[in-house]
Amino acid sequence: MLPGRRPGLEVNTRLADSIYFHNGATLTVNLYTPSVLTWSQRNITVSQTTGFPVSDTSTLTVTGNAAGSWTMRLRIPP
Repeated sequence: MLPGRRPGLEVNTRLADSIYFHNGATLTVNLYTPSVLTWSQRNITVSQTTGFPVSDTSTLTVTGNAAGSWTMRLRIPP
């Protein structure tokens, strides 16, 4: 393997760490891929379903009992 290169499996596994980011009271959706996030600090679960790249839609379902207000930011792909 060339220096600085990652095996394909490791790269795909590391992408899971980039789907969602949360900081304080803000959740950012960075990637659109089937996934589930359990945000225990806010007591919510975000489930994402998508047909991408076949379709251009993604559905985010939020469940739980979040106390207080919080913000969801969605990255709009170029």
